[in-house]
Amino acid sequence: MIQRVLNNPPAGHCPLCGGSNDCAVSAGQDPASCWCFAPDVVFSPAVKQAAQQARDSAAGAAEYSPLACICRACVQKYSADGADNG
Repeated sequence: MIQRVLNNPPAGHCPLCGGSNDCAVSAGQDPASCWCFAPDVVFSPAVKQAAQQARDSAAGAAEYSPLACICRACVQKYSADGADNG
């Protein structure tokens, strides 16, 4: 069940960890009010690659939502991992 959630997250959940992504767009709010538009948020190559892998593994699944955004915690985690490993 957990793997299914991680591979097929609803739009309000992170495709990497399955937690809430706090996405303003999926909540029906103005996209500019979303945390991901803050000037200090950086989407590293590592987080972009992880997101693409999550999308690729879920493509074609009935519950798959291409609108599932990554949460702030995963953006920070993958950015930190990339800094440590690069």
